[in-house]
Amino acid sequence: MENNSDYFQMRNNTHNTNNLPTLSSYDSFIFYHLILAILFLIGLSAHNTSHGSSEANIESTYTWDNTITIPTLRSPQSEFNTEQIYLPANIFIPSSPKPEQGYPVLIFINSWAMNESQYKSQAKKFANEGYIVLSYTTRGFRGSPGLIDTAGPKDIADTSSAITWLIDNYPVNTNSIALGGISYGSGIALLTAIQDNRVAAVIAMSTWGSLIESLWGGETPQETWLDILLGAAGWPIGRPNPEMQEMANNMFNYQNITPTLFWANTRSPIHYIKKVNNRERMPAVYVSNNLHDYLFQPNSIIEFLTQYKGPWRLDLNSGIHGTGEASGLLGSNTSYPWVIAKAWLNHYLKGENNNINKRGKVNTVVQSRTREGTPNIRESFLDLPVTDITNDLVFALVPQGDNTGSLSAAPATIMDVEQHINTTKQQVGSGGIFGALQGAGLRVQFDEIDTENALIFTTEILDKTLHLRGSASLTFFAKVEHSSQFFAYLLAYNEATGKAHWIGHAPLTWHLPEGESEVPNNPTELSMNFYWTANDIDKGDRLVLIIDGKDGDYWRYKDTPETNTIVFGNEYPAKLVLPRTLGITPFLPLDDQGNVDSSLGGNGSNAESSAAGGSINWTFSLISLLLLGFRQHFRQQFRQQFRQHLCTISKYWPAITRQYRSDSVNIRYFLK
Repeated sequence: MENNSDYFQMRNNTHNTNNLPTLSSYDSFIFYHLILAILFLIGLSAHNTSHGSSEANIESTYTWDNTITIPTLRSPQSEFNTEQIYLPANIFIPSSPKPEQGYPVLIFINSWAMNESQYKSQAKKFANEGYIVLSYTTRGFRGSPGLIDTAGPKDIADTSSAITWLIDNYPVNTNSIALGGISYGSGIALLTAIQDNRVAAVIAMSTWGSLIESLWGGETPQETWLDILLGAAGWPIGRPNPEMQEMANNMFNYQNITPTLFWANTRSPIHYIKKVNNRERMPAVYVSNNLHDYLFQPNSIIEFLTQYKGPWRLDLNSGIHGTGEASGLLGSNTSYPWVIAKAWLNHYLKGENNNINKRGKVNTVVQSRTREGTPNIRESFLDLPVTDITNDLVFALVPQGDNTGSLSAAPATIMDVEQHINTTKQQVGSGGIFGALQGAGLRVQFDEIDTENALIFTTEILDKTLHLRGSASLTFFAKVEHSSQFFAYLLAYNEATGKAHWIGHAPLTWHLPEGESEVPNNPTELSMNFYWTANDIDKGDRLVLIIDGKDGDYWRYKDTPETNTIVFGNEYPAKLVLPRTLGITPFLPLDDQGNVDSSLGGNGSNAESSAAGGSINWTFSLISLLLLGFRQHFRQQFRQQFRQHLCTISKYWPAITRQYRSDSVNIRYFLK
């Protein structure tokens, strides 16, 4: 507790507050304690006292061993330190006859704050397909020795050690080794595959291409998800390396930028793109991400795949971080990403001719409320980018002088004007975890947007549907100061209902380079890239662009100015560019994909009750994240009061939980 007190104090000074209804002091305090009680009871009920328990395999299609550990070096980068640590693991071995060259292998790596039991349901399915499946817990989490390395060099060395250990102890096909994971595990899997020539394929779900673009996109920390990551890494679930908090503080205070970028680049697959492209044998990379994942947004992994020369496939699903793949962990046989993952490995590891390499490389759910479209259908594209630049729709921002204006696709004369907005009152916002879960269903009451606090630009009523596919971009000029913040939002506005539906957003903070103190005298050109989306804006609607100065999901720097000044004129043009297709593109399913839920991606049904052994942790994690999202709706003073009570609880927590392992919620998260 003491190690983080300075951090809590520093965060309290400038913590975000949203313009949302608040409860009374008494109700807020009671509600926080109610949430804690619920999570504590769920944690105890979901609690396992071991890393797994024996269970009968009625069909005798595999054997399972949960008593194994993976030996690895505590300090793999040190040539003098040969001390070994042992990572908890389990293994499924198929009972089918051993192939001539050995069994294909799949190694699962746990998500953040999870353990090796997470993938139990899928491990059984792959074992039934003839795979040896190893799952292990990364260092620093859930009783695994060492400190959390945040997908750093030690984590990569551990995964390579797991490969070596399997080759030395089991009859594996050394040419058919795959790595897989969700979130944290997916990043480690992809980073290892890039650097270890023995890896033939990767299953990377809810993954990242650039850690800096994910956690600090637009040089603006994603506070909501950083809170969750930092909180879940602490006691009793994990043992974080102090450098993790140091890097977070660097982002929160815009300091020590060079070492922070180095730390993040070391953990970013795109940093190694030239190295992997020069390999003779490149791993076959399957990626499944989610369109409303504001932790690992699609943009950076799309950039990685755009440059990657090996075989790859990308599926984009509805949902937030991890939800697109969750039903597969709950045992669903129809979970789209997992069905594709199995077909991917069967093709590249077992040589099955299932035509997955001949289908679209990019397959995305489309958020559509149009008369011609169907909600959450998929479209397939042959490659990246999915649009032709010649079809881009370019709008000029034409101000009217009252913080409103039009989006004009035709040439227009721009009046010379400066428009000012107050940055202390959020108008739209990205909606937090709950808003992201609603996705394109998130709605804004358009007439409640205050133009003193935001700029509003609208198109004429659309005479045909606009098929937005990709990352929109916005450029404009502003008079900037250190830590000036801008948040841009795209909405589809229906005049009949007065509602504006969510399309996408982009954050940006302008910083003075370290060591400099003078801000520019002239207006500065700013560029913002929206997060990748696939969305249909219906004919009869208007496309709306909002430029705001505050978003409660993002960190607000202590020296962010209270006013933004945006400058317009013929010398200071502003434009919005929308990548689009000219119609609906057909989806190309696999040959045997008739019973797959390909719409929502991970929200299929028919979960098997037998999956509970490994998936209860995942379910508990998702429930916890949803409840934790409530933190954004209450005032700072109630949070502080709540922290004081939790400090008292934490003092006695070890005695309470001595006989339990840490499947219960990480209460330290609430201290933020």
